[in-house]
Order: sequence, then C-alpha cells, then structure tokens
Amino acid sequence: SRIIGLAIHAGPGNFTNTNADYPTDFTTPEGKTIQNFFGTNFLPVGMVNRENWSASGNGHWSPYTNWPTLSSEALDSTLRISLEASATVVNDTILEVTAEGFPQTPLLHDLSIVVLIKESNIVSPQLMDDDTRDSNYVHMNVLRDFVTDTWGTSFGVSPMIPGDELSESFTATWNTSWIKANTAAVVYVFNPTNYRILQTIEVPIN
Repeated sequence: SRIIGLAIHAGPGNFTNTNADYPTDFTTPEGKTIQNFFGTNFLPVGMVNRENWSASGNGHWSPYTNWPTLSSEALDSTLRISLEASATVVNDTILEVTAEGFPQTPLLHDLSIVVLIKESNIVSPQLMDDDTRDSNYVHMNVLRDFVTDTWGTSFGVSPMIPGDELSESFTATWNTSWIKANTAAVVYVFNPTNYRILQTIEVPIN
C-alpha cells in the first residue's frame, strides 16, 4: 500500500509566472494539458486517483484537507492490478524504463500506462500561506517531464484476467540538470474511458 504524491505546477499566470522573487519555472506542457483538461476552480487543489471525474463540474477536485481521508479510502479499495518497474540512466543521456502489470481481478476495460519523472529537494523561493516569501523553501515531488505523452499509451486490451502479464518499455532523453539522486520515475495505469487511476508505482532512477 502506498500513496505517491505529484506536484503539478499549472494554472493561471499569477500562480505560475516567474519574476525576480520567484525565478524558477516549474511548469511543463503536460502539466498544463492536464490542468486544462480536468479544470480547476481554485488552487491549491488536487485529485486522488482521479475519482469521480466528469466532463462537467469540479467534483473530482478536493482541497488538501480532504486528501488524508480520500487516500485512506483508496488504500482500502480492492487491488485490481499490481505493478513492477525499473528505471536506469544510460551514459548520462538516455533514460530507460520498463514496467510490468499483473491483473489481480478481471478487468473488463482497456488500460493505458503513463510514465513520468519527478524531482524532490529543490530549493527555490515559495509564497507561503501567510503571504510571506520563504527563500529556502524545499519543493518536493515536482513534475519534471513525461516519458510517455500526457495520456500515455495502450497497456492492455479488455478482457484481462489474473495470470495475464503485461509489459512495456520506454526511453527518453535525460536532462542532466536534474539531480538523479533526487528523482524518481512514476508509472501509473488508468482506465482510458473515465481516466481513473487503478494503480501507481514509484521507483528510484539508477
């Protein structure tokens, strides 16, 4: 059982634009695509497994105060698929990621898989809740890039049953400005019909 956090910096320019006081641009094209698709009516806000998504309304978004309860509910839910993954940088230039999936219950819908990179322990100024500026704020779980595209790629076709084995491999160019020891590869699988995430795994990048 695990909860894997991801900080996506996206939204209105007054939250994400850089200036002399806040010089680091944490935005990514994929993060903006996700924000535009799912929509937000306030920040900071988040989703847990993209539960309750609909094309209209904002019922899938929750303030951070609700995340512990939603996370506990997710951990108590039935495991539908388990994942294994590994990530390695070759010659400081190419990231190679492999992922395997093992259905634990019958799955009567297709599966898509997404691979992304996040980085933690990034020291950069942050505007705090009380409107003060913390010049030594440590940012954690920051989305750096997607290895797949935003909506991933096909991982399995319905029907899938326990005993099936799914696998996929991915490569991407490694950004040497990232501190490898502070990075991780995140792999998740989701139902492409309703975008609900079924399982995720985080592995260190070697």
